[in-house]
Amino acid sequence: MAKSGLKLKESKPGDPPAPLPPWFAGKDTMIPQIEGKVIASAEGRGIAAVTGRRVSMAELAEGLQTPLRTFVMDKTNLTGKYYFGFKFLRDDALPDADAPSLSQAVQELGLRLEKQKGPVEMLVIDHVEKTPTAN
Repeated sequence: MAKSGLKLKESKPGDPPAPLPPWFAGKDTMIPQIEGKVIASAEGRGIAAVTGRRVSMAELAEGLQTPLRTFVMDKTNLTGKYYFGFKFLRDDALPDADAPSLSQAVQELGLRLEKQKGPVEMLVIDHVEKTPTAN
């Protein structure tokens, strides 16, 4: 977590769903379909948005892997479910696009992205043979 502390409120069972972020304006009927998911969307001009609907920090970390183009591991030790939404500049953003970097957007949630080296599990197949099968 960032030094400023977590800015997200944990969603407790029975709590009503949080309102959708502005980029989902008029799409309230989508709430049941996106509940429990992390949604990434392109907003134009090189701006992207990430929306989480009652998801864990591990699910947020997994959702950040595509825009960061690397493995992201949750080290927050937070076990709750959260609602969040933020916009950020993609690498191909136009010069006049108005949004923070992905790192800044995550910091505004009270989280921190930190680059580290570590072990990663991999499955390596070093040999495959085609064996005929009887029909």
